[in-house]
Amino acid sequence: MERIKDRLDRGETVMTIGVGRILHHNILQVLGLSGAFQSVWFDAEHVGFTIESLEINALAARSEGLDNFVRIAPTDYATVTRALEAGGGGIMAAQVFTAAQAEEIVQWCKFHPRGNRGLNTGGYDAGFGSLKPAEFTEKANRETFVAIQIETAQSVEEVDEIAAIEGVDLLFIGP
Repeated sequence: MERIKDRLDRGETVMTIGVGRILHHNILQVLGLSGAFQSVWFDAEHVGFTIESLEINALAARSEGLDNFVRIAPTDYATVTRALEAGGGGIMAAQVFTAAQAEEIVQWCKFHPRGNRGLNTGGYDAGFGSLKPAEFTEKANRETFVAIQIETAQSVEEVDEIAAIEGVDLLFIGP
């Protein structure tokens, strides 16, 4: 499966479909088989997905070659790490007002030396313990996709500072 970050690094457009209330693993598999999309956007800001639902649907998407990311509501460390450990290929943080908030989100998504994400090798993202910790953290730091949603007047004022943060892969403009 080709990662969102790799496609963006090459300057490619990544065809993405957003899913929210109509979410079922079979729908994701059909979307993957259609060949029309390269990624799925799980909208956990407006729909209350369980971790189990994210795990099942991220696995279904990946089974058909679709990378994914989870849009999270204004949040905390645990929400970010749980989405990543459930198989989210990255996150899009909504309602980010400042560069300081964006930096904190990157810190939560990345392991040392870039961030302060806690190590749990028992989840999907670590191959359920099959990856050595050093291999896992390097791979996760390289592959984890971080998007910041610019949707407030304050974030527009700080957009240049937010865009300059190492580890921010994409700015999503709009509500």
